[in-house]
Amino acid sequence: METHIVGSCEYLGVPIRYTLIYGPSDENVKQYGILAEYQEERVCIPEITAVLEDAQALAEQMLSNCVPLSAVRDVVDDWLLR
Repeated sequence: METHIVGSCEYLGVPIRYTLIYGPSDENVKQYGILAEYQEERVCIPEITAVLEDAQALAEQMLSNCVPLSAVRDVVDDWLLR
């Protein structure tokens, strides 16, 4: 699996880092997901989309809103239902 750091923002004085993760799925199609890290905690949601631009937009939206780890899954769920 490969990664690309999107950026970080400060939440309660500590940075949250958002990273795109990607690699081939079972069908050998590149799939993109999100990894969010805050201190020692991590939330990883793989295989959200096969469209790089969509994954980047989602990660940048999380970064610009400084989404805390407790809300990352909800944001992805809402994004998938759009």
